[in-house]
Amino acid sequence: MSQINEEKIELTRRFIRDLSAVQDIHYDALVRELNLTEKAKGFLFDYVFNHDYPFTTTFKSHLELYNYNGPIYESETAK
Repeated sequence: MSQINEEKIELTRRFIRDLSAVQDIHYDALVRELNLTEKAKGFLFDYVFNHDYPFTTTFKSHLELYNYNGPIYESETAK
């Protein structure tokens, strides 16, 4: 493998790892800000990182897809 290709691979690897770190920072901040229940956190993670459904465009519709009607927030003031 050429040196140029090795460098491209390494640059791409570092870039993707940096993006992952930024994504984690933003996701963690969102979770703290929203004050979600543990169950809702699981749904949020699935929606943010695994959501692929063309027919659920919002977090609310994602919850509805799974027929989840339980509590979302830890406290009423977090709504």
